[in-house]
Amino acid sequence: ALPEPVPVSLPINFEENIVSTDFTNFFGAVSSVIPNPQMDAINPSTTVGQFVRSGGQSWAQSKIILTEFMDYSTLSSISMKVYTDAPVGTLLKFKVESTETGAANERDAFTTVSGEWATYTWDFAGDPPVYNVITLMLGYGSIGDASPNSTFLIDDIEQVPGLPPAPMANMPVNFEDQVSTHYFLDFDGAGATVIENPQMNSINASDSVAVIVRNGGQPWAGSKLYVAENLDLSTSPIISMKVLTEAPIGTTVKLKLENDGGGSTEIDRFTTTTGAWETLNWDFSGQPNDFNSLVFMFDFGAVGDSSATSTFFFDDIAQSISTSINPSQVIETISCFPNPAKDRLTFRSEQYLMEEIFIYDLLGNKVLAITQNNSTITVNTSDWASGIYLARITTKAGDSTIKIMIE
Repeated sequence: ALPEPVPVSLPINFEENIVSTDFTNFFGAVSSVIPNPQMDAINPSTTVGQFVRSGGQSWAQSKIILTEFMDYSTLSSISMKVYTDAPVGTLLKFKVESTETGAANERDAFTTVSGEWATYTWDFAGDPPVYNVITLMLGYGSIGDASPNSTFLIDDIEQVPGLPPAPMANMPVNFEDQVSTHYFLDFDGAGATVIENPQMNSINASDSVAVIVRNGGQPWAGSKLYVAENLDLSTSPIISMKVLTEAPIGTTVKLKLENDGGGSTEIDRFTTTTGAWETLNWDFSGQPNDFNSLVFMFDFGAVGDSSATSTFFFDDIAQSISTSINPSQVIETISCFPNPAKDRLTFRSEQYLMEEIFIYDLLGNKVLAITQNNSTITVNTSDWASGIYLARITTKAGDSTIKIMIE
């Protein structure tokens, strides 16, 4: 029989006082102590930990029992060096537990590099000193296959001072020179980083863009960005942003504005293309001028899996003045009923004649094209497959997009 795990003390540097049998492994994870196979200037240690996920569950984990309870009153964060070939944005879940009371808490971080050592930090400020178990769930949210993408080297687990306040960006935000990865506050299964533009073209010729990868977590996973000055929505209520994703047409892009007092407002927009840059606009007319953060929730309502359809590039976040006519005003004058529909669907415009209606499925296939000049248009949907479609409506005032559902 293997020896029982022996409690260890922080910091853990894997050079001494911990051996492979001090890990307790569950649900498809196996952790051990090995010679450092990736020794470099960032981590010259001769010995490191290795966490390998092979089959089992998406919450595969390894535990380390500590000799003492962690006191977060002065050192409120825990840091750890990690090396993995898994893609940028991979979820690193760090959980703390108590052997006495069963209490637990967890925090998420997301990889910002691949094939390099990096230090990640999880902040437990305000938690009581009741936790004496560290639980590692690296690559959380997917089933491991023991490949390099499911292998994580770890080192130098220690308590450190709390994270500094997130830096603030200045509007407009273009990610070229002022905003880097550490400006973002990620939550519930999303990780934001700043990278090279993967599709530079005439629509977006920027060198650098931001990307959010959603990997497990919650359907409201997202990232927050603080701005240096409150957003003045009285003179510039339109917030625009360029977006690129492989997610299907009609994917929800929720933009939420928040203030430190707990106030918030949010608007949904829907992608109208896939695999190409487009500009989306949110109209916050009539909202107060006390919001100081932007919250990005791409594909709101779904749980991400770190695939291309859970990856969202964005750039050039800017404010502009309200125009006499804009797409959000146009869409407010158009109704679509019944929605969900079965046999027929009627579009009605209260103010502008509808010149064209193009309806697409979520793969981008054009299902129907109608050219008319009418305030009411009825469509026969009796032979359509059940699912979600996107209707793009053209008027003299501009174009608008409505998400519809066929039962």
